[in-house]
Amino acid sequence: MKKLILMVFISIFTLSACNQKMETSSDELDDKVTSYQIDNDNSQNLQSKQDESKTTEINIDKSLPSYIYGKKVALLIGNNDYENVTPLKNAINDVLLLEDTLINLGFDVTVIKNVSDRREVLRLINSFSEKAKQAESSIFYFSGQGMQDNNDVGYIFPTNVDLKNEDDISFYGVNINEVIKKLSHSKALVSLIMFDVCRNNPYVSLHKGISLKDNSSLEKGDKLHVDVEPQVLVSYSTQKGELAMDGDGNNSPYASAVNHALEQSKEKPLLTLFDNVRVEVQKESNGRQKPSREGDIRVNTYLLYQQKSR
Repeated sequence: MKKLILMVFISIFTLSACNQKMETSSDELDDKVTSYQIDNDNSQNLQSKQDESKTTEINIDKSLPSYIYGKKVALLIGNNDYENVTPLKNAINDVLLLEDTLINLGFDVTVIKNVSDRREVLRLINSFSEKAKQAESSIFYFSGQGMQDNNDVGYIFPTNVDLKNEDDISFYGVNINEVIKKLSHSKALVSLIMFDVCRNNPYVSLHKGISLKDNSSLEKGDKLHVDVEPQVLVSYSTQKGELAMDGDGNNSPYASAVNHALEQSKEKPLLTLFDNVRVEVQKESNGRQKPSREGDIRVNTYLLYQQKSR
């Protein structure tokens, strides 16, 4: 009997000790879970603060598509070596001048010299239009020979232009309005299209060996006959029917003024810049040359997005 009582007492004591140990373990586990949750919450809060810090530092406008950041493209074409009219002096110098400035502004610049065939001009423009799709800024600049037909439609010429009759204008030339239409459909946020080409129709006095423009004065321009997309600025080196100077130095007054404008593109909107181009060229030419512009562009539009978004 005593033995039985002793065994019951031992069992009760053992069970009590086991329950106490389980309770202790459960409390320790609760403490560990609570500690983990606190540590995890602290970690998440720290990560959240780091993420907020990163977002503030990058300062990206999430309302705008990501493709606009940093994509700036330019195509510059300069034709000097004309075969059937007097060669030009400064067209290539002008595009090289602009190339350096645009590279410093972060543009991906393509320079093409002495394009000899109409089909190649069209191919370059089509290719550039694809490249400029959804870009932040797009720039096209052509310097070379050109003229207008009797309908006031402007054309730019490759170096193999050889005008025997008026039909040859459209046969050799690329319609300026088609260039504008193609490039403005690229949907870049801002598109700048510039033509430094002959403006009037000197065909009545033109024959092989006579220049459409010479090294001291050249006749440039065209007239807009196409609706442009919003945020497209088209600039011409002179007004219709007016003369434009090629320049006594290494660059034309228009190219020099455009280069000065581009150098200030971080501080001033485009329309202000090209108002300044007009003033500078008029001053340099003693009032004989007056650049003109066309397009649908907002007054506060900048060439570069980070300036436009101020």
